[in-house]
Amino acid sequence: MPHPSTSPDMNPIEKCWRYVKQALHRQMRQAVREEWEAIPQAWINLLILKQEHWVNVLMQRHRWSTPN
Repeated sequence: MPHPSTSPDMNPIEKCWRYVKQALHRQMRQAVREEWEAIPQAWINLLILKQEHWVNVLMQRHRWSTPN
C-alpha cells in the first residue's frame, strides 16, 4: 500500500515506537518515585542545615549579595 513516507500517522513503526516510549516512561516514572522515597530523611535534614553555609561561601567567593 503506497503512503507518504513522511506521514507518522500512516507509518506503523511510529505507533510501535510510541508504545515503547510510553512503556519506558511508565517504568522511569516508577523508578524515580522509588529512588526519591529511598532518600534518607537524615541526609535531607543535613542538606538543609548546610544550606546557609553554602550561600555564605558563594557570597564570599563571588561577591554575590542577596536581597533581605
